[in-house]
Amino acid sequence: MSQVPDAPLGIGTGPLSAALQEELAHLWRDLDDARHGAVNGYWSMRCDWLVSRIKRITPLVGPTPYQHIQTPLLEQGIYQRVHAELGMPAPVDMDEVAARHDTDEEAVPTSTR
Repeated sequence: MSQVPDAPLGIGTGPLSAALQEELAHLWRDLDDARHGAVNGYWSMRCDWLVSRIKRITPLVGPTPYQHIQTPLLEQGIYQRVHAELGMPAPVDMDEVAARHDTDEEAVPTSTR
């Protein structure tokens, strides 16, 4: 996983920081999965729990780079909202996200008749 610059609370770059960065990336993936599994198809109590975990870890190691975040979380502004609520800048290049979305759609095989 890529290095996160300037961890706000100065955990550093050692094994604990690396473990927390990896856990944070997994929490974002889990949030995307939880959203898809929600009864209403968008949000659940599990999503709230995962966001609270993300909010506890992010100040320790800094934001997960948006390139490691699932496209729907970026397109719907969830990643951006979480960081705004934390008061942490986490800029996202939405042109790059849109290009990634287009590439993802092209990679989905179409059924044949």
